[in-house]
Amino acid sequence: MQATSRTAPRPIRLPSAGGAARTAARILVYRYWNELGTAEIAALMELSSGAVWVNLHRARQTFKRHFTTLTEGSRAHR
Repeated sequence: MQATSRTAPRPIRLPSAGGAARTAARILVYRYWNELGTAEIAALMELSSGAVWVNLHRARQTFKRHFTTLTEGSRAHR
């Protein structure tokens, strides 16, 4: 039997900075990677559900802004 070469999935890297950026990153991972709901995330992180929603909204905006910048840069190099 021939061995197939598979690469392991890359680990998710959280921002090295503390505070809001790290909190937002953790919330994104819990929401989309672990598929947890708002109440579950709030309980895990000892935050209110409202705080989770606000952080999730801000994290999505930041992700969109960075992703758009990356994709526009890659289109310019074609």
